[in-house]
Amino acid sequence: MKRKLLFFITTMFVIFSLAMPSMPAFALTTRTARGTVIAINKRTRVMTVRNTAGGRIQLRYTANTKLTIRGRAVPISRMHVGDRLVMSYSPSAGGAIKGTAVKGDDTPGIFEFEGLVSAVDTAAGTIDIASEHGGSIVQLKVDASTVITRDHAPATLADLVFGDKVHAKYNSSTMLASSINAESDTDNDEVEGVIAALDSATGDITITPESGGADVVVHTDANTSFMFDDSPGAFSNLQVGQQVEAKYDAATMLASYVEAEVESD
Repeated sequence: MKRKLLFFITTMFVIFSLAMPSMPAFALTTRTARGTVIAINKRTRVMTVRNTAGGRIQLRYTANTKLTIRGRAVPISRMHVGDRLVMSYSPSAGGAIKGTAVKGDDTPGIFEFEGLVSAVDTAAGTIDIASEHGGSIVQLKVDASTVITRDHAPATLADLVFGDKVHAKYNSSTMLASSINAESDTDNDEVEGVIAALDSATGDITITPESGGADVVVHTDANTSFMFDDSPGAFSNLQVGQQVEAKYDAATMLASYVEAEVESD
């Protein structure tokens, strides 16, 4: 009798197990993000994707992240701000970064964004823009077909200066700008030089101007944007002796934008 009962229980357990839905070998399944790449931080290797509903998701990418453009495998470095993306990723346990990108299908497109002029190279025909979306600086190409205005008047690339507010439209497959509309910031001044002192308690930066004259002390706050070469950073990343350029309000001495050079090893 006991043997029959044991056989019955074993049989029922097997039947119950077969009826259960199969469970994945890992708890976290791969998910998909669809949208437009609006920022890429090359230093931290984090991309920001804006989906069709206007939401944002941050994903980390690695050298192992597989990328295709129109079905052809390409290096992850070919991904640009403005590309339309369908990315599979392994979700993380929590935090601002939602997961690590595994593979994606990338489609270049026309993209518009706003930011501040970081640098202009008339010889190379390029303009560097610190995007309002954050991430590393976006470098655009400019040629004879690019329509440029400054303060609503026709302009050339040479007319654009550090700190100008710009609205740019470009093709992410070529990074060639079709239009750049700039506005000068007449209420702000700028200073370029070497950091002489830093006060982390007040957020003050003392700069010795390269053009000579007395040191300039600018204030920073939570709204100040910091860039280090082409990647975003923070006040805590600044160092005494570093070459720096700052855009600030002449009345309050509050800096809206600070860009510092990073010495290569």
